[in-house]
Amino acid sequence: GDLEMRLKYCYVDLKLDDMGFLTNPHIEFGLCHRPWLDYEEHINYYRMQGTMFLERNGVFNSADYGITYFAEFGGQLDDEYKKEVNSKYAGKYGSMAVGFYNGGGYHAIEKNKDKTFEGRLSIRPITNIYPGFQITYHGIHGKGNTEDCPDWTVNSIYLILEDKYYTLTYMFYDGKGNFKGNQLDNNGNSLDNTGYSFFSEIKIPEKKISLVGRYDYFKKEATNISDEMKRIIAGVAYHISGKTKALLDYDISTIDSWSDYNESIFKFTVEYHF
Repeated sequence: GDLEMRLKYCYVDLKLDDMGFLTNPHIEFGLCHRPWLDYEEHINYYRMQGTMFLERNGVFNSADYGITYFAEFGGQLDDEYKKEVNSKYAGKYGSMAVGFYNGGGYHAIEKNKDKTFEGRLSIRPITNIYPGFQITYHGIHGKGNTEDCPDWTVNSIYLILEDKYYTLTYMFYDGKGNFKGNQLDNNGNSLDNTGYSFFSEIKIPEKKISLVGRYDYFKKEATNISDEMKRIIAGVAYHISGKTKALLDYDISTIDSWSDYNESIFKFTVEYHF
């Protein structure tokens, strides 16, 4: 007879004054955004299709109990860029986010006393020539959420090209373990893992159509089994109004060869954006 509801976000957002080069700073405290996924999901706007690369491979999720500091660098890009390309995290020279968290994510009970440090640094190195080019580093250092506290580290580099007609991204990832603490070898040590992901969106604005593609490769360095997950996603989106859109996509993944695939799905999804 009980009805339980899971909270994903429940936080205080404290707005701060600009501090020189650090502009539009604010602090979230509580069950808050972590530095990475909200940033990535405002570049790849197709979370409706499924989770992003690292979340889909169980490395971490989007929210946790903790505190996050956000800031942009040097004010914001002009209104034309924000209207035609992207208005989120639109610092003229980049943006950052850094914080401390329980580590287990928003749907887990904390099983140890260790805290996780996580940060993101995004730079627009040629903002006066091509503001849509960003280089981002994302890192995590902590322990997996078990009583044994296995090591958990994340290091990733993310390259972004954004324009009114396209979005192209490439991520390279190298890490150890995961936030749940269950990527372990037979001796209980965290497994090394690595991978990369490409994403592209080609926009045809006159037709309100986008062509979307993604390729993921994720490898866990197990000693006795082959664990290399590969995934291809391809689809076409119709933009109904604003960010409200419909998406038809095909998602196929495999651990070994494409002829012996692990999963294959056609999906039709509609996202209503208010």
